[in-house]
Amino acid sequence: NFAVEGSLMCTIIAIAEPNPDYRFFFFASRDRPIDPFFGNYLKFIPNNRVLGIYDKRSDGFSSGYSLKTGIYAGVANVGAYRGRKSRGFLIKKVLTKANDTTEAVLMMERELIRGEYSSGGYIIGKEGENWLVENLESSVYTERLEKRHVLTNFFTGLKGEVPEEAKQRSVFVSKNLLNFS
Repeated sequence: NFAVEGSLMCTIIAIAEPNPDYRFFFFASRDRPIDPFFGNYLKFIPNNRVLGIYDKRSDGFSSGYSLKTGIYAGVANVGAYRGRKSRGFLIKKVLTKANDTTEAVLMMERELIRGEYSSGGYIIGKEGENWLVENLESSVYTERLEKRHVLTNFFTGLKGEVPEEAKQRSVFVSKNLLNFS
């Protein structure tokens, strides 16, 4: 875990086509490594051909990839709003039901605008097309991204201003983990 002045973070990095050998790359870390183990492990859903980091508590994915459609997605906990539905369950739903990124983003926006999901930041993508989706209660922010993006546990679009701590994390990750050239 990367810490800035003692704080811990939950970070997801998505890179589409970092080099010709890999079509995408995902990195995820928990923001509270001292939490008891609840069954996060790799799970494959054969019918939909979806592979992801499975969270047994929510029956969802923190990040995953559809072998059928090529869509990948991940979520980071952001903000304090606690909805009655799981962010990970939404990731799983999008990966198993959407046929392309447009459908995936629209499906996610339709679900999040209801205000039933805990607040978070999501990355959805396929073949060089990455989308950022953020939600807080029924507010939803969506943005098409450049090929590289660092998603931390701060909103970058929904509230406008990015805290200095989030900027430091992004710079650290970019300098130390994203040097693929």
